[in-house]
Amino acid sequence: DVRVEESVDAGSFERRLITYASEPGNRVPAYLLLPKAGARGAVLCLHPTDDKIGHKVVVGLGGLPNRQYASELANRGFIALAPAYPLLANYRPDWRKLGYKSGTMKAIHDNIRGLDLLASVSGRQSFGAIGHSLGGHNAVYTAVFDQRIFGVNRAAVSNTVTACRAVGDDRIGQIYGAGIRVNAAAACRRIAARRQTVQR
Repeated sequence: DVRVEESVDAGSFERRLITYASEPGNRVPAYLLLPKAGARGAVLCLHPTDDKIGHKVVVGLGGLPNRQYASELANRGFIALAPAYPLLANYRPDWRKLGYKSGTMKAIHDNIRGLDLLASVSGRQSFGAIGHSLGGHNAVYTAVFDQRIFGVNRAAVSNTVTACRAVGDDRIGQIYGAGIRVNAAAACRRIAARRQTVQR
């Protein structure tokens, strides 16, 4: 269930401001960038911490320079989806009421539903993921839970793997939800084996 709120001609691609249903009673705001000359692939583009403009930064609508990676990918022929992160900028779902143990788990769920959207738009079943800082962490976390992500480009998150290993299996379960058991080292190996995890 996708609703188009705005459509802008951005030269080599169309930039759509959309919302998509991630679950009953919750819609995720996102930018969907569609190249005009056909798609070379599809990428989930997750934004860094920004409580003023949120996901706008990755499509070049403000924020710090060199964060417009969704727009850069669209210019190079990739379909890009840039969803908002829970509790930042204009996206404030009540993740506790929705049954999540953390905003991170809600973001992972939203991102997975975003991959479903990318699949329906692109006709593909494998995707890249890119993110800076918070977005980089969540690109890795989403890849743990969804094997359709074959490659992750994560910038400014050198501590992601170290942090996963340091907190260990039990601690990850305590943070992200009762009953969740994650073998951090094995999860990192699974992602790396799919294709590549690139860090700048």
